Amino acid sequence: MPLWERVFTQIWHQGTLYPATYVALPVWCEVVIKSPDRNHAPLLERIGLIEQSRGRQEKELALVVGQDMVRAYEAALQRLLPVLPEQIKRQEDATPGGLSTIRNLLGLQAFALGKRWAGMLLSRQVEPWIDLESGEPSVALIDAAMMLERDDLPEAIRAGRRKQ
Repeated sequence: MPLWERVFTQIWHQGTLYPATYVALPVWCEVVIKSPDRNHAPLLERIGLIEQSRGRQEKELALVVGQDMVRAYEAALQRLLPVLPEQIKRQEDATPGGLSTIRNLLGLQAFALGKRWAGMLLSRQVEPWIDLESGEPSVALIDAAMMLERDDLPEAIRAGRRKQ
């Protein structure tokens, strides 16, 4: 088991983050950046899981780790942007697992760009965002909105769907 996998269990558990997450993630980003020729999909998917969870806990953790650490964390995510397209290209897109990995890496790219809503939807998409029969938001969409503490976006998406 790679060292980063052992560390991962200490800084993320069932969606709970810890202050050490803000220390580990920039190091992991540097590993990916410094070895772009390797397939880092498993590590990048874990970083995406952390990002999915961070929205709910960001305020509390920022008070513990401080704004400098939060800025360093976010800067590390942004430094992944140049290497993510090549990492996405390395994935197999003809299998369900490969497609899931690609979707998760695209979600991570959205998170790194500061597009948390898009990151949540891309990373968690297992069903349509809108129920095609009723036009109502799907459970996945409502769940993502709750994790982001947003209640406006499902309605905005539903309204946009009706305009088509």
